[in-house]
Amino acid sequence: MQYILSFLCFNFGILGEPIDKRQQGGNRLKFIVIYRPSIERHPMFGQFKPQVVEQALGFWERTLSVRRPPNRKLLIERGCVEPVFYTDGRTGKKFCKSQCKPQAKCYDHPVPDQFASGCAMGSGGNDIRDVYQDGPGFAPNEYVLFVESENKQGCTSGSTLAYAGPCEMHPTTDRPIMGSINFCPQKVQIQEPGKTMLIGTAIHELGHALGFVKSNFALMRDQDGKPRTPRDPVSGRPPLNRERQYEASENTVRRIDRPWVTAAGSFTKSFLSFVTPALLEEARRHYGCPNLDGVDIENEGGTGTCFAYI
Repeated sequence: MQYILSFLCFNFGILGEPIDKRQQGGNRLKFIVIYRPSIERHPMFGQFKPQVVEQALGFWERTLSVRRPPNRKLLIERGCVEPVFYTDGRTGKKFCKSQCKPQAKCYDHPVPDQFASGCAMGSGGNDIRDVYQDGPGFAPNEYVLFVESENKQGCTSGSTLAYAGPCEMHPTTDRPIMGSINFCPQKVQIQEPGKTMLIGTAIHELGHALGFVKSNFALMRDQDGKPRTPRDPVSGRPPLNRERQYEASENTVRRIDRPWVTAAGSFTKSFLSFVTPALLEEARRHYGCPNLDGVDIENEGGTGTCFAYI
């Protein structure tokens, strides 16, 4: 079993400067990898990096392209020490009243200044001053990934090899643009058959970092790039449920009641199922079941598996 991060909702990056056509690198997904000290000091890092991590990254880079990427650099918002920004009514400039955060964060990972936005401080009007400048940012087809190997809470299960998840989303398309993966230190290996299992696990976990987590279901879009779940007209985000997670509409995920027959008798059982057209079409073809009404989501296990798999 792999453990994945459980999130409430995500931060959204901001758009930077337009990209010159000569600087465009195409739409193919490309990872910018930041190896944290915890994995760099692992005794197997020199072999683990090319034989496991880069193999998994290569799989997704060959598999995915970014659809309709806006022609703008991406930045991670630095934010204020206080939990809110203020906006100058005259200029529309956002600023902090107490202090700018010295560094943007992806969970507990410090975001390099080159990928972080600028930040201003002041009390409004002519008192606003820039404390930090925008970094150069990263391209619209890129994904910044932190790779670590820490014995954190997610590694307490003896069967957990790694876990991953996103931390930042694209401001206009909702695509995950930054995330992390943690390889449990005691499970890092390069000998077979463990190495092949770890490559498969890394590919699987990167799928979560690329967006397959419960809170992202509400961010799914249709084939024309339009949100499947209606958005709040003020925030532009999907509605939140009681767990403070984004709630997907019934055209994406639906609760389906089905008759269930067991040795103890018959009863009705509820399933949370995907009902998006493309997924239903493929599932009906795969299972040879033209009347399939939904693709059921895993409903057992802890926070790392329940509602995180199909």
